[in-house]
Amino acid sequence: AAGDSSTVWLRTGIGFLFSLLYVVGFWVFWDGATLGKKLFGIKVIKVNNEAIGFGTAVLRALSYLISAIPLFLGYLWMIWDKEKRTWHDKIAGTKVVLVDTRPKVIQGIVVFIIWILFQSLFFVYGFTVGFQQVSKEQKEKTA
Repeated sequence: AAGDSSTVWLRTGIGFLFSLLYVVGFWVFWDGATLGKKLFGIKVIKVNNEAIGFGTAVLRALSYLISAIPLFLGYLWMIWDKEKRTWHDKIAGTKVVLVDTRPKVIQGIVVFIIWILFQSLFFVYGFTVGFQQVSKEQKEKTA
């Protein structure tokens, strides 16, 4: 059972690393915007209006955890904040700005399809691994 637990932690760690690389990579190398931000015509910049660098991007991404822990209050904070900044923006010294107001239907469709594919893969993988784990545990109980 201990091996199974370490496998779960390994998969969780790999998923976390992939997510971190995704957001940091897009923010640093694609003008401050992930695919979703590009779709909505927004991007992340420093409060002094400069592009964010690697260190700032990593800090902002890791700060998502702080924004999420208290029932996602840090994400909702922009509703009440005069500058419309979230907790992770405040921690990293960043802000999100509107850069393009034109609708992006084609980009939206592409992002939606990619999102559906990823969700489907994670669901199928998670279901398969979970089913195998339950089957293994049932076999161990009956043996």
